[in-house]
Amino acid sequence: DREYPEVFTAPSQEWGKRTASISPDMCVKRLDCLPQIDKSQRETLVNLLGLHDLEKEKLIPEMLKKALLGVHVAKRDILQSIYNDVADIKKNTKSPEPFVHLIGHICQMYALFSIRAAVDGGANEQDDNDCLPDPLIPHNIQILTIYRLLNLDQPKDQRSWVSSLKSGVNGLKQLVVGGPNNAAPVDPMSDVSNHLVQVLTGEGKSITLAILAAVFVLLGTDVDIVCYSEYLTSRDKEALVPFFVDMLDFEPDQVRYLTFSQLCALRIQGVGRLAEATLTGGNITSSSSSSSSPAAPPQSASTSTAAAAAAGTSSSSSSTAHHQPKHQKQSNPQNNNTNNNTRCDPQRILLIDEVDVFLSKRFYGATYNAGVTLKGVEEYALIEEIQAKGNTHTYNVLNSPALDAVKMKYNNLHQGLDLTRFNRLLDTIALTLVQATSRYLRSDNFRVCKDTNSILYKVGDQYEGVVYPNETSLLYIDQVNKKEISKSDARKFVGLDVQFGQFSYAEVPASNRYYCRILGVTGTLKTTISSTDKGTMILSPEDIDILKRDYGITKFTFAPSVFGTSKLNDSGFEYGRDT
Repeated sequence: DREYPEVFTAPSQEWGKRTASISPDMCVKRLDCLPQIDKSQRETLVNLLGLHDLEKEKLIPEMLKKALLGVHVAKRDILQSIYNDVADIKKNTKSPEPFVHLIGHICQMYALFSIRAAVDGGANEQDDNDCLPDPLIPHNIQILTIYRLLNLDQPKDQRSWVSSLKSGVNGLKQLVVGGPNNAAPVDPMSDVSNHLVQVLTGEGKSITLAILAAVFVLLGTDVDIVCYSEYLTSRDKEALVPFFVDMLDFEPDQVRYLTFSQLCALRIQGVGRLAEATLTGGNITSSSSSSSSPAAPPQSASTSTAAAAAAGTSSSSSSTAHHQPKHQKQSNPQNNNTNNNTRCDPQRILLIDEVDVFLSKRFYGATYNAGVTLKGVEEYALIEEIQAKGNTHTYNVLNSPALDAVKMKYNNLHQGLDLTRFNRLLDTIALTLVQATSRYLRSDNFRVCKDTNSILYKVGDQYEGVVYPNETSLLYIDQVNKKEISKSDARKFVGLDVQFGQFSYAEVPASNRYYCRILGVTGTLKTTISSTDKGTMILSPEDIDILKRDYGITKFTFAPSVFGTSKLNDSGFEYGRDT
């Protein structure tokens, strides 16, 4: 661990002068919920936020003083406090106060992380104490959001979900618990409902989800944080995974940042492995009778086999489908069988960043078109020939020696088997490539990424590494001929795309097989018109019905803005001021 004593030379009491916060009363007063919460629940939230404020005023200066001895010293003490909080949650099954302590210490750790990140980024190059980076602390509105998602305002006599932790917290550090945890897995989320909270754009959705994810992982349930945007997903992953891994000592796969394409690829990786093994080394004629759990953990892949190809989905998601976590948890030996009813991958919590993705045309009703790509010298030669001759009237690909060479390759690989059906499949793919020669040039929809020497297609307002089966390979050959991509780089992507199934995007998060709860933050539930109007729902009744019926989301909370109420009237003028 590195030490940054120069960061902490300013008196710790100066921190309080540079911070401001909306009072707990005001936060809760402006909170709107559907269904509505009662007076006692609001009082509970006010009291919990008040307790958090008191702890914050103590914890942050305490962290600054300890960090004078070194960041590793402060981290060690905060981490021990976090473990103690989790142990207290086990003992105190009815009270929400231990959660306030836990969340407070996670915020304290994030403050330490933010200062270290600022120094690493060169934000503290001056000696003037006034220019030292301030710690980043979640706002009261963000804490209130977390309390609502954790259902901490539930009356004590109705809070039963933490009582299940009596039998042990799955995933808690053994050195803190005091010995291995041999108890059966428990569901610590039995009273936490699927729930969406509106947090306005730019007001801390990422940090809210990060703190919430840390709570869930510490209580034994790993998390997937899913967003519609590949850029935003990469940004948050780069910024926040070091917080989980370096500061909280989580394993890298315990909090995963994914796009929905990557999420689907992960969830069907067992099917992808089966198809890949069948085509490149298994019994092709009996593949239809094989069985495999879609959620089965991936086995080690041969370097000669190909990555999956997905139509209109991220190419990175295809490779993700074959990703082996570096620190995969030990599974229950009883689950290591081929029974399709056995869930090999434990349930996780799904945290959503923006509800729009559930209702967009690219997700709801769309499918993840999964497959494998057969690559090699023979396949490349066939596609190269089709790209050159496919538009000529005299060309018949079924009589091509290049196609015969591909068939011979797999006949030699599967000697003794009747490959008639597989050869027909290769014929179909070859004919599909010939048809695609008239449409693969989407000249206004793609560009070559010079950093990766790969083709990116325009999706919406950004470029992504999507793959159009048996079209994108032709485009790579075209770019090789135009000297935009080298032949050696193109070989990494060019192949015969064999699609083996379509999987509904909407079914993946809706399945209890994968996720025990769906929680999220979004900026687009309701619009606020003025300071005197609570706003109207942006989502249509049909949208709300989809969220309730298909995803079981029954609770909606509308968090107030961290900047206070709007001061504009219906005409866009500020109240109380002349124009």
